Amino acid sequence: MAGWILGLLALGWLAATALPVYLHARRRAGPQEAARWALRALAYPRRYWWGERLLLLSEGEWERVLQRELARLRLSAPDGVHCPLCGREMPHVLEAGPGGEVRVRRPAECAVCGFRLDACRHCAHFRPARPLGSGDLGLGGWGGGEDFTTGSCGVYREWRPIWEVCPPSVAREMAKRGWDGLVTGRRIVDSYVPLEECTRFALDLARLRRTGCKDLGVRHRGLLAAWWTRQKGQAEGEGPALEAKPSEEEEWLL
Repeated sequence: MAGWILGLLALGWLAATALPVYLHARRRAGPQEAARWALRALAYPRRYWWGERLLLLSEGEWERVLQRELARLRLSAPDGVHCPLCGREMPHVLEAGPGGEVRVRRPAECAVCGFRLDACRHCAHFRPARPLGSGDLGLGGWGGGEDFTTGSCGVYREWRPIWEVCPPSVAREMAKRGWDGLVTGRRIVDSYVPLEECTRFALDLARLRRTGCKDLGVRHRGLLAAWWTRQKGQAEGEGPALEAKPSEEEEWLL
């Protein structure tokens, strides 16, 4: 009995996720691509709808989707976000990478309150400060929580005294062996501002949301990637990937 129930649930999930993707994609792309996107939808149900589908739309369809989503997001363009501090729009601070990943166009500063989207605390290379006594190298065991207001950089390095980067017990042993310092991550005193010489910023969406950013959900990221790809294609004189008039069954998706 349990096997039948599991089988029915699997068929239901297949019909609800993969089949609509295949039927929609098959009208605009080849059978192999449609099948691949449909199979992927079993694990990532929204990937096609806010990924490849947006690139398969005609110009008219795309414009309707774009304007509808911008109205929902309350943004003037997909490459903007709302400042987590004052709520005002920060326009033209984002771009999409080759794989659709979100990147920050620096400098990314709110014109109203000065909030920095490209601050160290939002970077994947930022290492938050450890609990007192554990040291930057994390050699002092467990306890306490990470402090995101200060920390160190995982890319840019500098010489620092062992008493700053190691737990006291480890620092004492190293001092006995003649060590007085180590080359380790550059210290970040205030994570709300970027390092002046930094050119390696890599946006960490989870850390940005920790600051209070409510933008850049799945739909916003997909819209940004498609908009950026289409803008680039127009600049290079290329048209959209495919153009096809949607059927009546497809209108609800738009």
